[in-house]
Amino acid sequence: MKSFLLFSIEDLHYALDLDYVNRIVNLGDVTPSNSKSKVIDGIINYEDKVVEVASFRKMISKESYIDKIHNMFDDLKAQHKAWLDSLSDSVHNDVAFSKTTNPHMCNLGKWIDNFSSYDNEVINVLVELDKHHKNLHKSAITVLDKKKIDKNSAIEWCENSVKEIYTNTISYLDKMQILSDQVANESQKILMLGEGDEIFALKVDEIEDIVHIDENIIKRDKSLEFNGRYLEIDGVFEVKDKLRTVVEKIKIKA
Repeated sequence: MKSFLLFSIEDLHYALDLDYVNRIVNLGDVTPSNSKSKVIDGIINYEDKVVEVASFRKMISKESYIDKIHNMFDDLKAQHKAWLDSLSDSVHNDVAFSKTTNPHMCNLGKWIDNFSSYDNEVINVLVELDKHHKNLHKSAITVLDKKKIDKNSAIEWCENSVKEIYTNTISYLDKMQILSDQVANESQKILMLGEGDEIFALKVDEIEDIVHIDENIIKRDKSLEFNGRYLEIDGVFEVKDKLRTVVEKIKIKA
């Protein structure tokens, strides 16, 4: 049996020999460095050592995670503008409201429910964002109930109270977007790899699991082998209904 740590970058899934992993840690603050390597994001202190932090995203030519988070907030704002437009259309034109009144069911609510922070500035914004976002979705229930009794009252409530709550929600989404760097750092995980003077930190999006498999299930052939500038790929195997690329070696001093 062989043990692997499973991690992912968006819809790409990887497996790394667990013997290669020293520890999994939270990212924390990264200090910029003057490294010549394009995949190095900076340095951190780890067990009284200065350790370089490499980005797996950069190794596979993906956009930076900070950009991903920043763009995510743009998408969330657009989704809630569409939510408000749908509610307005419902009360003005007597059409069915097609969006959710449950704040935990939209993409923003799901993100809030799964994100946690140790940064006081981020925490304070997150608390206010959560409060206004919940009020926003619940306000649709009030509007739709009013619509059953008095359409004009529902329109007035939608145009005034709901839009005010919406404006507050978007203002805190804007503040959270300004904090994209901190949010990105706290969303990603760090794998401490290597040993001795060769130890380094690797940033990944999500750590999924640790699995123990029979090495015979790893599919290896010349079409799957890859020895690139930063990665050496050994093969693939399928587990948990996903095909995993086996990373044999990671090189940061390419």
